[in-house]
Amino acid sequence: MRRADMEGQFEALLAKMQPSRTLYGVVEAMFKQAWGILSDSEATHRQSIQMALRDTEKKIESLLDRIVESSTASVVSAYEKRIDMLEREKLVLRE
Repeated sequence: MRRADMEGQFEALLAKMQPSRTLYGVVEAMFKQAWGILSDSEATHRQSIQMALRDTEKKIESLLDRIVESSTASVVSAYEKRIDMLEREKLVLRE
């Protein structure tokens, strides 16, 4: 049997192949299930980021209150450094 004949027969056979409706339905259901799982995961991840942002903002507010109450320069400087770090963390969370 010639290679060209065999390849031609294979191409003809391949062109006739189509998935059954049942197989199509199963694949569609699997895709929808996977999509739903990814969507739920995305929503959960988004909520955790929002909670982390709120927590970071509360920490910043608390440190600002401490700065106002503090009279020691070294303590104020330490609080300012911590606030700067938290502000950067907030930027990362927003990204």
